[in-house]
Amino acid sequence: MLLPPGKNFNFHIHFNNADERDTNQYRLTVSNISKKTTTVGGRCTIKLCPDSKWAVICVHLADVIKTIWNIDAHYISGIQLCGYAHYRGVYTSDV
Repeated sequence: MLLPPGKNFNFHIHFNNADERDTNQYRLTVSNISKKTTTVGGRCTIKLCPDSKWAVICVHLADVIKTIWNIDAHYISGIQLCGYAHYRGVYTSDV
């Protein structure tokens, strides 16, 4: 990701619990817009302020989800890229 100086960005990772009894949808947002990291219900925003250089952003989603929502198994239902950042690619892995 490349963020031009003075610009805002955010990206959202939408996911669901693999347990079919839990029908809630969850969203993890990574952003430089929010003032602090917050969690409200099924939504969590993580503050990140990268330099104005190309950066690789890695999110170990299994650990984040386990820590915040205590969910063991999940599946990603969508990724949404927003703001003025430039992205070269998005990669996922279950390894």
